[in-house]
Parts: sequence; structure tokens; C-alpha cells
Amino acid sequence: MNKSDNFLSNLGLAKKANALLTGELLFKNLAKVKLLILATDASQKTKERVYKKAHFYNLSVVEKYSSKELSNAMSLSNRMSIGITDSNFAKMLNID
Repeated sequence: MNKSDNFLSNLGLAKKANALLTGELLFKNLAKVKLLILATDASQKTKERVYKKAHFYNLSVVEKYSSKELSNAMSLSNRMSIGITDSNFAKMLNID
């Protein structure tokens, strides 16, 4: 299994463990987030918003996968930004 498959599998596990937030819930609960994941094909406005929030809350951002890849991994549709709320999942998913 390569790093990409591993990352996406772990993202699916985080969803099943209820350890992530997406959409407006993400931005309403940023204080609980340990890691932000941003789709590579997100709009410039979304990217600016996520990076601004990440800077404010001192969070890392992973931007290596498309919204299709991220959405498929979580069995959801059209996800551009994801917040990981569990520390262990955040460590597992924080890749360089």
C-alpha cells in the first residue's frame, strides 16, 4: 500500500470514528480541529479562507488530494475542506 492509499484509507477510518468535520460545521468548530485537509481543486476563495483560519489557530494544512479523492475516501460528495478532530488521526494523516 502506498502513502496515498494509506492516507485515504485512514481518512475513511477517521470518518467512521466520527473524528472529522466538513462544511460549515468545520468552520463553526475550528477550536476542536487538530489538522486541516484541503482539496487541491478548491477555489481560491476557499483556499484563502482555510489558510487564514489555519494560521489563526496554528494548524497544519494537507493539500495533496483532489476533492474527488477525498470525497470518495469518506463516501461523501463534493468535500473541499476537512477538519480532523482527533489527535491520533491528525498525527497519522499529517504528511509532508
